[in-house]
Amino acid sequence: MTADVVCVSPDLAVEALTAMILERNISGAPVVDAAGRPVGVVSKTDLIREQQAAGDDQETERLVTRRQGFESGPGFHAERITRATVGEIMMPIAFTLPETASVSRAAALMALEGVHRVPVISEEGKVVGILSAMDILRWLAETEGYLVPRGGASAE
Repeated sequence: MTADVVCVSPDLAVEALTAMILERNISGAPVVDAAGRPVGVVSKTDLIREQQAAGDDQETERLVTRRQGFESGPGFHAERITRATVGEIMMPIAFTLPETASVSRAAALMALEGVHRVPVISEEGKVVGILSAMDILRWLAETEGYLVPRGGASAE
């Protein structure tokens, strides 16, 4: 489990989420309410899906603009303002595990639900960590004696 988990708010702008994911080199994050309790999970896949939908909207806007005969003069352009938030693109269900859950229980939950990361919660229901499929693979390799570096294919 990664204890230094990055959590985000549902009202965070998608652009800010994208920047954070790239800056921190993470693939997703739990979405939490004001009390720190999980309300969903957002991932790179959710971002790609939102960008694809936004691209379709932009093409529709270009077609409508042409049909209405709108033309801006030299030096002007129209740009779509994205107002999407994390709450609009996240998976609104957060499958969670208690801190005391076994690795096999975590793997079973991930396989059953088809998810790659699961927030780990305290007895109070607050996120205290995140467990990814890669964490489980790393743990399996290490229990067999393999040295697996954290965060990539090569040792630092």
